[in-house]
Amino acid sequence: MNGIPAPGPSPSTIQMVLDNVPAQIAYYDSATIRCLFSNEAYARANGKSAAQVVGLHCREIIGEAAWTLIGPHVEAVVAGQAAHYERALTLPSGQVRHVEVSLLPHVLDSGQQVGAFVMIQDITRRHEAELRRRESEDRLAKFVSASDEGILFHRQGVVEDCNEALAALLGRSREALIGSSVYAYVPEAEHHKVRASIHAGLRSTEYGLHVVHASGRLVPVAVRSRAMADQDTGQRIVVIRDVSERRDLLESLARSREQYQALVENSYEAVIVTQDRSVRLANATAERG
Repeated sequence: MNGIPAPGPSPSTIQMVLDNVPAQIAYYDSATIRCLFSNEAYARANGKSAAQVVGLHCREIIGEAAWTLIGPHVEAVVAGQAAHYERALTLPSGQVRHVEVSLLPHVLDSGQQVGAFVMIQDITRRHEAELRRRESEDRLAKFVSASDEGILFHRQGVVEDCNEALAALLGRSREALIGSSVYAYVPEAEHHKVRASIHAGLRSTEYGLHVVHASGRLVPVAVRSRAMADQDTGQRIVVIRDVSERRDLLESLARSREQYQALVENSYEAVIVTQDRSVRLANATAERG
């Protein structure tokens, strides 16, 4: 109004805002490493009030153990370099949180460094989620490694990882498979089956297929595929089981049945085969009799 700028927020308003920010915030003098400002979150995390920490050296506020741990980072920011790191933080209650720390030097336009900004964010949930993810991946890796069935992970048809069982099934090295296209190991006439599975979204798929061994031999397999996440990211896990022995057994049984039937039909004696009191097979001699 009338060219007069509106007054800025009062110091108490700024303090109130900073006390309600979901982060620990402090400001230190770079020469003495004494605290010049703290919000309540930073002070409480160190068992004090904001009024109590102002004027104290950083070592007095955080304790000897933490000071020894972060010393190199403090030296870096005093030397004018920003520092970012993660560490475990034990609260006065004994609860352990995982935090992300940012230390930023405060440098005037003249080039003189006068202080350092501190911001600490609680990333415990993210850290625990990452630990669970890693543990899950470790368990999966052990399972994949120990499995006798071929297992591969692909994204939109490009192999991201696989186990040694799959490499043996295809007669290739695991290193050669990673980064290659799954279509390279399937006869072109059966590409449509793989394509349908890749584009199945969150649906699981099961189908029969042939894969091409490095020698050129076609190997019959049973395939199970499903999405790796709750969202369609294009990444799928595929389990491939060699069914050659099963196929050979069925073919052997079929040949045995044919041979048995031929033996019965060519016998000069009457032969009648029954099952559950019903005639299943009778040769010509039996029918004439």
